[in-house]
Formats: sequence, structure tokens, C-alpha cells
Amino acid sequence: MLRCQTNSGFNWKADDEAFGRKSSTCPPAPADRAQQVTAALADYIQRSSLVPGDRLPAERELMSALAVGRSTIREVIRHFQALGVVEALQG
Repeated sequence: MLRCQTNSGFNWKADDEAFGRKSSTCPPAPADRAQQVTAALADYIQRSSLVPGDRLPAERELMSALAVGRSTIREVIRHFQALGVVEALQG
């Protein structure tokens, strides 16, 4: 289970800059297709009015909706975990 933690002080603009421009505030973003999935998931989190503790779609749902494999979804989730945007819970 993934829970949103958007009130963690995450700077979306700085993360966007990490994809193509220099940014010292974010760790390196995933490459290629993972970048697109990262942007799509970030957009979903922002536009869905999620609050901390809200559940995100399951990995399988994300795989289907974004037409990518499990490894890509997990890479993106790890990226967001490192930034403190989501936390993954077993369940």
C-alpha cells in the first residue's frame, strides 16, 4: 500500500527541474520512461487533492494505467520514497 505524504515539504518544481535542469535540492531522477511515469504520478498526486495518509492506486493499477512494467513502477515509487512524498506499507 502506498500512502501520500505530500505535506512533507516536497518541492514539486525542484523535482521537475531534476529531470532536465540542474537542481541541488533533489536526488537524481529516474531516466527515460521512468521520468515520464514519475511526471504522470506526480501530476496525479497534485491534482487528486490527496492528503497525507490517502492511498495511491496499487502497483498493478499503475502498471495498467501507465502501460509500464512493475520494475518501472517500483523505480518511480523508490524515487518518491527517497523524496518523502510517499511511504510504502505492506498490505
